Amino acid sequence: MKQEDELANLPLDYGKTSEHFRMLADVRFKLLAVVPTLAGIAMGTLANAKDAKAEAGVGLLGSFVTLGLILYELRNTQHYDAAIQRLKCLELLLGFPATRATAKEGAPGGVHRERPKRWFPIIHDLALGIVYGASLGG
Repeated sequence: MKQEDELANLPLDYGKTSEHFRMLADVRFKLLAVVPTLAGIAMGTLANAKDAKAEAGVGLLGSFVTLGLILYELRNTQHYDAAIQRLKCLELLLGFPATRATAKEGAPGGVHRERPKRWFPIIHDLALGIVYGASLGG
């Protein structure tokens, strides 16, 4: 009976895990929009500053905030990767069929199990590192 209950809960688990995955992706993209924008505004504002102490203080504060966001993003990435792994497993357990033309008939599928292979060595983490590195440098 317990195994039947667990199987009955798989669609709910998949839905909740998908919501969690979308929330993590949403936070990531919001931060990617806000952090470089604020760094650029701060750089533009401070470029004309006459007070070196204020300039250094704002720069130091911005550096610490950006560093904190980088650490937050690294942890967010761990949760993001774990959510993808769970979704792949749930897609297998739920018996999602493959939809790609290259898949064998009856092969397991799903949005996360059928993610395209990387054709270029650029991954999310490297792209995030470039954006946050530029913001931190600014």
